[in-house]
Amino acid sequence: IENSTALHVSICKDLAIICDRLELVFNNNKFHTLEVKLLNEKVVNLQKKLQADRESFLELNDRLNVFFDKNENHSSTVDALRNDVEKLERSLHHHLHNVKITASISARNFERKVRVCLFLVHHLNAWDSIADIYHEMLCSGDFHPLVAAIDSDFSKDVGFIGGSAVSDFLAKKHIPHFKWFGSDGYLFLDVLKSLAPDFIFLQSPWEADVQPAFRPNELAFAKLCYVPYFGMTLVEDFKFGEGEDLHFNQHLHRVAYVIFSESEDQKKLFQKYCAKSDVHVLNTGSAKMARLYRSREAVEFWPIATSGVKKLKMIWAPHHSVTNDWLAFGVFPKIYTEMLDLAKQSQDWLEVVLKPHPLLFANLIKFNLIKEADLSVWIDAWTGLGNCSLVNEGDYGPLFSGSDFMLTDGISFLVEYPVGSGKPLVFFERKDHLKLNDVGELAVKYSHVVNDFSELVNAVNLMRFGKLIVDPNIEK
Repeated sequence: IENSTALHVSICKDLAIICDRLELVFNNNKFHTLEVKLLNEKVVNLQKKLQADRESFLELNDRLNVFFDKNENHSSTVDALRNDVEKLERSLHHHLHNVKITASISARNFERKVRVCLFLVHHLNAWDSIADIYHEMLCSGDFHPLVAAIDSDFSKDVGFIGGSAVSDFLAKKHIPHFKWFGSDGYLFLDVLKSLAPDFIFLQSPWEADVQPAFRPNELAFAKLCYVPYFGMTLVEDFKFGEGEDLHFNQHLHRVAYVIFSESEDQKKLFQKYCAKSDVHVLNTGSAKMARLYRSREAVEFWPIATSGVKKLKMIWAPHHSVTNDWLAFGVFPKIYTEMLDLAKQSQDWLEVVLKPHPLLFANLIKFNLIKEADLSVWIDAWTGLGNCSLVNEGDYGPLFSGSDFMLTDGISFLVEYPVGSGKPLVFFERKDHLKLNDVGELAVKYSHVVNDFSELVNAVNLMRFGKLIVDPNIEK
């Protein structure tokens, strides 16, 4: 190892000499035959040293193999160390490659009037937040929008998957897009860099949800833009302990070129919590909420086949925060068996579409709240009922239009459903949830709040007999 290190030091010094001499040659604007000959000799010597370096490592490898044979008890430890070294080597290669590609792009002199905007999509249920922006750009002569579908890992257990579902979702909407479902995102990152986008729109600040290649630091060759994936900010002090505010001061919030804010109130929260303050925050209103409001006129969609008998249509939208150390809104573990019983007992007059948060089922298993086998049995029983369905994909609008009311335990649907449908919302509230801000409290004020299952059944019956109405002040 010492010999190899010494060789590398020597190579670096020789490379520095070559750079200096090349600079002299180019500055003189002519090539001297002797100088070129000397440089060629240097290159040949470097190649010999690199070969010697490689042979040294091969020798070291052979010696390690001998060590394995003689010391079987230590082989697992050394093998682990070797794997760490190999991972480090691969990582260094990635970084060096990215530096070269990014430097090459940065050196280009672009003087184009049409700006290339890349939308990096990993979360199909958040497409509503950027859909109108994409379509407006498509109709504009000032922008050339591009879309790329990539994998995600919301559960942190099964690895990066889901890109094909995103691609299918975009294809159904006739949106041309690039797609990458491979394990090595850095290969696709080169493709994205070759597009030389001026701006890249990211869907969320949760970096762990996407491969390392698609996180802000790797995308710094373009100006990063962020449109919050949720409709409106309903909670404040969203953090772990004394950590940073997760709605306003994650890494993307600090390095984004521009963040498009839903309101002046949200902009003030960036000023309060973000290390970059609000200098990069532009108050435009919420594209998602505007789109949802228009969806009141959307063509109705309801995944349960009609039987000719008019039934009450409910969307059940449970949140994923089912533990006590997060947002703490979710009540699914407390009511899921009773919900199945209610659906069974009400088949002649009630239809229920279950629309869970993408993280819900994974969290139930991860935190040992429901065993995977038991959850699977429950889902089969639910989808086996003729009056029940399970929907994982957006758009929200057509589903909202097809429903009569919604049951949810939070959070975004507290405003998204009333705005997107103009219909009643039943809020099953946990008393220990994270404190709501003023907008959140206003949303709860105009919901029908229940705190236990008997109150929920009563609310459903009120809806059944037309006695659960929307407060006209909800339009606020």
